[in-house]
Amino acid sequence: TPIKQIIAKSNYITIAIGIDEFASKSLTEKITTETIDNYINEMNTFLKNTRKFYNDSIVVLGVYPANKFNKKDAIEVNSKLKILCGKYALFLDVLAFSLHDEYYLEKSSYYMNYKAHQEIAKELFLMYKNN
Repeated sequence: TPIKQIIAKSNYITIAIGIDEFASKSLTEKITTETIDNYINEMNTFLKNTRKFYNDSIVVLGVYPANKFNKKDAIEVNSKLKILCGKYALFLDVLAFSLHDEYYLEKSSYYMNYKAHQEIAKELFLMYKNN
């Protein structure tokens, strides 16, 4: 497929999957261990399938609290995600950035702004340089 061809030509990919899903889900239901484990299983399938055709660097960005998806749940997800990434990818925990109000587009938004993205880019560059 075209997306596989584009990914296969890349030297380095970053993946950030989960923030919107957990934020949206948290508004209608409680985030449970089962919810978290389902996400980890889906990420496992995704990363395993990606590794079938892509051999270069992959960095997975962790999740952070959003809406009713709380810090405790984000830490649990990141802990499991970091272990999973040990098999397929590098892991970058961005939860610390979420603790700073100046890194958000607006006070009521969970989307990070350009300042946060600059800081994350610096971390990604260091990972790329050291990998």
